[in-house]
Amino acid sequence: MAARVSIKELSPFDRNAARQVRIESGLTMAGLARLVGYSGKKPEKSIQGIENGYIIPSPNPQGENSRAYLLWLKEHGYNPFGLYFEK
Repeated sequence: MAARVSIKELSPFDRNAARQVRIESGLTMAGLARLVGYSGKKPEKSIQGIENGYIIPSPNPQGENSRAYLLWLKEHGYNPFGLYFEK
């Protein structure tokens, strides 16, 4: 019987690298969330979910905020999916 492999294991996205980029940029989770357009009562929950591994970003993001987040990472030197899209 083949071993099960999770999406987390298959994804090239490294949550620790993303966290490090944010920290080196001097942003809090809430600050980054607001910068890329997440809104609501606690916009940092999306960034927290990504950095804690509960949310796995897609290499083909559909949401405007997800695209903005991955573009922000790309602009700061971390591009795990080799993305080429612009805003």
